Amino acid sequence: MAKRKFQKNKVLESKEKRKEGFPLIKGEKRQITRKKRKKVLAGRQKGIEFSQKEKKSALITNVLRISTIVLIGYIIALSAFYVQLGSETKKEEAKIVEDINKALDRAGKGLASSVPIAKISDVSQQTLILATSRGRQLQIWEIDPASAKAKLAQTVVLEDAISDATGTRAPGVNNSVQFKNSNDEIYIATGGKLSYNSRCLNRDGTCKWRIRKVARGTKIANLLYESEEEPVDWLLDQNSNTIMIFYLTIDKGKYVQIDSNDGRILKNIEFQRRTGASFAKMFFSLDGRYLFHVEELSEGHVKNQKLLMQVFEPANDKVSEINIFQGGNINADTNISADGENFAFFEGMTSPQKINIYNLARKTSAVVPNELQIQSESLFWSGDGKKLLYLTNEGPKFYDVEKNSINDIPGIESKIHYVICWGKANDYILYINEKGGISLYNFLREKANEIAVGSWDWIEGWSWK
Repeated sequence: MAKRKFQKNKVLESKEKRKEGFPLIKGEKRQITRKKRKKVLAGRQKGIEFSQKEKKSALITNVLRISTIVLIGYIIALSAFYVQLGSETKKEEAKIVEDINKALDRAGKGLASSVPIAKISDVSQQTLILATSRGRQLQIWEIDPASAKAKLAQTVVLEDAISDATGTRAPGVNNSVQFKNSNDEIYIATGGKLSYNSRCLNRDGTCKWRIRKVARGTKIANLLYESEEEPVDWLLDQNSNTIMIFYLTIDKGKYVQIDSNDGRILKNIEFQRRTGASFAKMFFSLDGRYLFHVEELSEGHVKNQKLLMQVFEPANDKVSEINIFQGGNINADTNISADGENFAFFEGMTSPQKINIYNLARKTSAVVPNELQIQSESLFWSGDGKKLLYLTNEGPKFYDVEKNSINDIPGIESKIHYVICWGKANDYILYINEKGGISLYNFLREKANEIAVGSWDWIEGWSWK
């Protein structure tokens, strides 16, 4: 019986040792009590647990070392990737410019050589800011030209009606809404009275003409300047913190320069107006040193008109004139090229009307070789100032000043109601289509897309950023 009990205990011991992962140890006493066996097994179990902790600690250390090495390798590889990506991005940007020039080349039969290499920000990152109005509500839209998608960036509700005495033909000039590109401020002209019946429009019952200023992203338009008289024109100077306002009476003209930050009057310059003189657009030179003002002078009959360019130098209050042209039925309601070098205007009463270009630097005049009927007496310069867009009965055309060639624009609508602007990198044309909607033509894709900007009554201003 005792032998069987001993053998049973031995079997139990062996099973428990194997269960715990212990090998049998030679020389160990066969006669062992359950109590002693438990003590031995407990001690060895602690040794195993300690050994397992050491193994886990070593494993974690090795994992951390390997992870650190992998992370360093990943960072090095990622850096190399971004260096390569930057190189590829520059190649892609150059390809975009090249593709645009090729598209222009197809449109203009060799135009690419006359297109300057544009900064890539002008091509891929430019944004068109467009101001529309409906009643006294002004809406500011941000348009991505590449996708022709518009986003409503800002809505401003005005106390007074937006001025109806200004137009939108010239880029950045004569707009009821003008943009200061350096700080995203918006300037809004409100008309004090209706031009045809002198009825006062302001909510406070007055007839004052006002300029209000609003910061981008806000809804409050603060009063900057007001006057009892309504000016003929006003122009924000992008080169300084000033605004030039032009007033005209029967016998005098007056330039008023105000501070665009606080509305203070800085200068008030009067000059004698000649009998029969009417003024069209004002334009600042690119450096802001000169203010050009187109003056038409009729001497008894429309067949005998003079076209003058009045030059005002704000720095020294000097007013001078350039005699540009003398002829019949001159229409100079257009603009100077962006580089400030060329000035275009219409002449004649019979079709086809002549399109003349006067070079301000060389003081020479040339005629555009157009033989088509003019659809609208409006002229629009390209961003580089080397191409002139005009509308004919056969669709829009553009004249290349350097090549002396007239060119079609493939893929654009044949009937355009009005052109708003030409992109600063020569790659887009924004216009009012035949249905009255707003469309954007892409030279690269040779395609026009209509832009959804909600309900609007008037286009009040625009700017490229």
